[in-house]
Amino acid sequence: MYLMKLNFPSFGSRAGAAWRQVMVAATMPWLRKYRVFHEERLLQALQSLHIRHEEAEEDSKPLPQRVKEDIEDDISGVKRVIADNLLGSPKAEEESA
Repeated sequence: MYLMKLNFPSFGSRAGAAWRQVMVAATMPWLRKYRVFHEERLLQALQSLHIRHEEAEEDSKPLPQRVKEDIEDDISGVKRVIADNLLGSPKAEEESA
């Protein structure tokens, strides 16, 4: 592993370690009882993998589609803020009571 790290600087990153741990847990479940691998770390690894997958999906979309989705998200957020201000947000009513 040391030589791989010298040859490939990205080898041995935290993301790679998480990926290896997930693969071992998924492909060799009988090793689970012998492995020091807490559930919290497993969840963290799965979340990291999920975030990277979402980012890869987002990057694979064409730029005009990404811009359109960002604009739609911004517009829906603005509409929500306007509606809260016009109708009165539940938080403001609770605080005044």
